[in-house]
Amino acid sequence: MKNKILVCGADGQVGQKLCSYLNHFGQVYAGSKSKKTSHYGLPHITLDFAKTDAEISQIIQELDPQYIVNAAAFTQVDLAEDQEKEATRINTIVPSLLAKASPSLKGFIHFSTDYVYNPKHNNPISEEEEKNPCNIYGKTKLLGDEKLLTDFNNVIILRTSWVYGQQGKNFVNNMIDYGKKNTRLTVANDQWGAPTYARDLGLVVFAILSRAMDDDKYFLTKKGVYNCCNEGHTNWYELALKIFDLAKIYKIKLKLNEIIPVASSDSPTRALRPKNSRLNISKLNNVLKIEMPSWETSLHQFFDTLR
Repeated sequence: MKNKILVCGADGQVGQKLCSYLNHFGQVYAGSKSKKTSHYGLPHITLDFAKTDAEISQIIQELDPQYIVNAAAFTQVDLAEDQEKEATRINTIVPSLLAKASPSLKGFIHFSTDYVYNPKHNNPISEEEEKNPCNIYGKTKLLGDEKLLTDFNNVIILRTSWVYGQQGKNFVNNMIDYGKKNTRLTVANDQWGAPTYARDLGLVVFAILSRAMDDDKYFLTKKGVYNCCNEGHTNWYELALKIFDLAKIYKIKLKLNEIIPVASSDSPTRALRPKNSRLNISKLNNVLKIEMPSWETSLHQFFDTLR
């Protein structure tokens, strides 16, 4: 009998890639509040995290997946400042509820964020760094991570950064859309990190589950937090320059003719953002034996899909 896998947040940019790659394993279910996409033909499970603990637990208990991949989160960083209760519910409470509710759970993969760190230095950040989230989103994600690690022995947490993909709102798609309609753009040049292609995150999960299928103790022996992003780093301004260079190469029609670097303080947002989101991914490489492509390579490949 094949293992059941539940993908939570299946309508998101990472969730959709997970549905695409994981259907190889057989009994894979797409979990989301409402069915907004085809989920690559996977059966849909309605998961509304606003429902009661008992209602969510009943859904998971009846499905009884052996593996859960949680790509669901309250990711609207500015809105979280005003909706802390909702962000706490989705980012802190529900992940552990999902893990607890499945009687036959062998492994739980959970996506987290670079926003839990916010260091005072400018060096790449290891998983052991002191945590200092500067906004409600980061705080609720950190509390969710800590609860999972405390309560369960079969959890792998992937902390990623600056995620983009073909679907949804993200920096790359926003820049392309903006450049089609406007001639001038200002972008912050003092926030550093690694753009991460949702496809690459899907492939990481595929690799983890492939190994777990051959080793029942995989999640027990590999439990922990792993920084997981594309190799290298850049800032938002340099990333915007690269996006528009590639847009021209791939013959995307743009009105934009001026890109101006500015300090992030010149365009304040409701929630603070960390200046340094450079993640050290050596643990991912050395312990899980998974290597990530450079952000430049993956961005090129993303544009290939827009042809």
